[in-house]
Amino acid sequence: MIAALTLCATTKQLALYGICKKFYIGQGCVVHVPLPLASLVVMVQLERQKYKSYSQTKLTNAYLDVTDNKLSVAKATRKYCLSEQTLRDRVLGHISLDNVTSGPPPVFDCEQEARLVQHIKEMGAVGYAYTRAEVVGLGSECAVHLGMKTKDDKQL
Repeated sequence: MIAALTLCATTKQLALYGICKKFYIGQGCVVHVPLPLASLVVMVQLERQKYKSYSQTKLTNAYLDVTDNKLSVAKATRKYCLSEQTLRDRVLGHISLDNVTSGPPPVFDCEQEARLVQHIKEMGAVGYAYTRAEVVGLGSECAVHLGMKTKDDKQL
């Protein structure tokens, strides 16, 4: 992919004359490939991008380009290969720039979780393996016992 991206700068002008073919990699990233090589690229299946495949550094740099350098959100997302909505949410202040996690915060701290994992491993070693549903139930009961949740709250 790096070789294809280096081709992009030199063959962009050729795309105007129909000598190159555009390939959309995803998240607004485009690669221009000369036509003799384009048939080879079509046979290669590109891997799907993983969820949140961007780094915090890319997100911060894109945010600074939009806020300080007055670059549009659309151009910044193409430049840094980010999701447009992700960057737009940060720029508009809907989500903090420092927030990189999704979902609710963890119920247990690291020590409590480690104790629960230790118990599950010990029980598995003596022949009593918990199912996934039992582990969720055990975690919920433990949270209720420690006063972190009430019995009326939904399970973990």
